[in-house]
Amino acid sequence: MKRFSLTAVALSAAILSACATQPTAATGEQSVSFPELSRTYLKTGHFVEPSALKQISTGLNRDQVRLLLGNPHFNEGLVPKSEWNYVFNLYTGNAREYITCQYQVHYGVPEQYPQPVSHSEAVATDKSVVLATYWDRQECKDLLNPPPKAEPVPVPPPPPPPPIVIRDITLDADALFPFARHGRNDLFPEGRSKLDALAQSLLSEVKDIHSIEVIGHTDRIGSDSANQLLSERRARTVADYLVDRGLSSSLITASGRGEKEPVSQCGTSERQTPALISCLQPDRRVVVTVRAQVTE
Repeated sequence: MKRFSLTAVALSAAILSACATQPTAATGEQSVSFPELSRTYLKTGHFVEPSALKQISTGLNRDQVRLLLGNPHFNEGLVPKSEWNYVFNLYTGNAREYITCQYQVHYGVPEQYPQPVSHSEAVATDKSVVLATYWDRQECKDLLNPPPKAEPVPVPPPPPPPPIVIRDITLDADALFPFARHGRNDLFPEGRSKLDALAQSLLSEVKDIHSIEVIGHTDRIGSDSANQLLSERRARTVADYLVDRGLSSSLITASGRGEKEPVSQCGTSERQTPALISCLQPDRRVVVTVRAQVTE
């Protein structure tokens, strides 16, 4: 009959006492019992490199785990056991804040091992390998392997702005002013009616006006300078009239082109005759160019 010394028995009892477990904790995978933290010889936990923990996988042997994580923290390396327990401090990513977590490595013989061996034999030899690992709570596991973030819902690009349309409104200057005249008091009643209708149309029918450009034109009769001045004054009179009828002065500009942009085909004669004056009538005009966005 074999005899066991009291020293050996006492040592075994001490080891068993050191490995006493706390109540079962849910790991999200299965229920695993972890030792009481007060039993570890590390009173503050061990700061481990996350890269080392990420290298732990099934199939590693004890020596490989020991090289990555060090000895277990509950004296379990003194005698062969099927579980190794660690206490790690993991940084949360918020400055130097960290949490203390328990980590457990389970050893055994993989099912595909070619020669059947008993569990006790596997534990006592180097035939056992890592079968599974567990954390005492989910937040510890998530610090190493954060759950994938939900893909942000793509924000559709804003629709393009409505296109700008340009509308040219040509007013017969002869219907607005007497020949060679330009003032507000010179406007014919028919000319005032045309401008009133134009202002009302722009105010009620055209939305999102960007600009209104009033351009005066003359025929070729007279000097270039006189025609330029006449075209500018007529454009200014029409622009001021539209402002008085409610259109914003910030939208309206006025300018003159004089005789530079004729539209008639009346030959080259410079002799001022009723026939030439009549032929050149299309050149005497005021063009109102409206730029606005198309709206539904």
